[in-house]
Amino acid sequence: MLRLAVCGCNGRMGKALVNAIQENAHVVLSGVTIAPGSTLADQSLADIATDDLEKIIDKVDVVIDFTTPQASLKHVEICHRYGKKIVIGTTGITSDEKKIIEKASKDIAIVLAPNTGIGINICLQLLPQVAKMIGLDADITIIEAHHRNKVDAPSGTALKMGEEIAQGLPPHHKDIAYSSIRAGDIVGEHTALFAIQGERIEITHRATDRSIFAHGAIRAAQWLASKTSGLYGMREVLAL
Repeated sequence: MLRLAVCGCNGRMGKALVNAIQENAHVVLSGVTIAPGSTLADQSLADIATDDLEKIIDKVDVVIDFTTPQASLKHVEICHRYGKKIVIGTTGITSDEKKIIEKASKDIAIVLAPNTGIGINICLQLLPQVAKMIGLDADITIIEAHHRNKVDAPSGTALKMGEEIAQGLPPHHKDIAYSSIRAGDIVGEHTALFAIQGERIEITHRATDRSIFAHGAIRAAQWLASKTSGLYGMREVLAL
């Protein structure tokens, strides 16, 4: 049985991950972390909860982390030291922070994914193809919407969409525009809009339940179990 730990179990994604793992017959929840000084929201987890991942790292096979860039880097360092695998769904990670993760991945297996949903990763596969066919003629805007408490904007998924589109564009295409909405309890909506003369193409993904990200992260953890090192994304996990 694959033993998983969830970092940040008090957060929106942390709670979704805990529920999804407990409902999955093929994995077991062996540990959870909370931020230092925080109160555990779900007291049923008290026996496996800690404010320091290092205290439970020996009890787990794969760590799943949807926290903050600073916390994620600390958790990567602990996993690296103990030879554990980690799935990182944290967004807002800078290029310099990614280099630290890349360095650790030479020794441990890591999945780094701004969005672990299956549907959005299928959409990401389509974007370079559309961009290549449209060429220089399109005005391209990525529109994303999330709940009011999401800090980073544009979202990590929106930036990933931009990267994928850029791969299909010819040289010297004008910049891709981004528009971010933070309102209510929106789980996540992303649209890539390609506007040309007289028509437009829109590729949209809407997440209506946070559990899709949790199930995707568990799938990534299960896939990662057979890897010894390397940095991967959901493209590899889903064999796209």
